[in-house]
Order: sequence, then C-alpha cells, then structure tokens
Amino acid sequence: MPEKTEIEKEFELDLDAEDLDIKKGIEAGIRVEEKQSLFYSHMTEVLHNHELIHFFRFLSEEKKLQKEILEKVKKSLEENDEWTKLEYDQADIEEVSRKAELLMGKLRMDAGDVDIITKAIKTEDKATKFYEKFADLLRGGGNDFFRRLADREQRHHDLLVEILDLVKQAKK
Repeated sequence: MPEKTEIEKEFELDLDAEDLDIKKGIEAGIRVEEKQSLFYSHMTEVLHNHELIHFFRFLSEEKKLQKEILEKVKKSLEENDEWTKLEYDQADIEEVSRKAELLMGKLRMDAGDVDIITKAIKTEDKATKFYEKFADLLRGGGNDFFRRLADREQRHHDLLVEILDLVKQAKK
C-alpha cells in the first residue's frame, strides 16, 4: 500500500480505498487551496520586501483561482456526473511563469525571508503530491484534471525554489 500524502492524513482521506470518494477528495483540495491562499495573503502582511509581497499576492490569487475551479468541478460532478475541463492550459502556465520570472529578476531579499519561502515550498510540495496521487487513481477527465493541477503546483514549487536560491546567493 502506497504511503499516504500529508493532505490525506490531514483530511483523513484514503485515496487507496476501493470505494474512493472523489467528491471528498475534491473537497479536501478546495480546503487546501483556501488554506494556501490565506497563508500567502497573510505573508503579504508580514513580509517587508515589496517584490516578495507582490509575488505572494500572485500566489494567493492563483490559489483562489484553483479553489474556484475545484468548486466548479465538484458542482459539475454533482449535477451532471461529468468532469469540467480545466480552464487553463499549458500556454497559460507558461505565461504565469514568464511573469513570475520577470518579477524574480527584481527580487532583493534578505536571510529573514528564507523561513517563509521554505514553508511556502513545503505547502506547494504537499499539494503537488496530493494531486499527482489523485491523478494516478483516476481515468479520463479526472486524471487529466488533477495532472494539470499537479503541474501547476509543481511550477509554483519550482519558482519558489528559484527564489530561495536567489536569497541564498544574496547571503554570500
């Protein structure tokens, strides 16, 4: 039996169960996105670096968007027993990445930002693993939907790792 993800443990889910409750998994995803949005929003109030605040605002908005998309999917499954198509595609992810990379070029941070960025990396990693596992269990539209969410989370993770590297370089 594969190891449970942190999100499965937190929300008492069993994605390996034979009678997988997809809606309960989606509800967990909605709560995860909501918590992450609140985390990023709170960090904008705590941080002092304007560029980093702007980047965390961007991540908070991303989480709100993903929460809305998960809510639409849940509703579509309840009403029509159909998966809605994910409303952003690879081109959108690339545009988001391009904007974030432009912002990263302006970042000037200090060592005090390391802990916050490290925590953000961990939250993105948890979500990525959860969505990847969910995608592996589903077929058709569900697989594609959660694979795309996992890809988006992975891109957030990668951007945060790049930012952390910038902070570490600035310390040298």
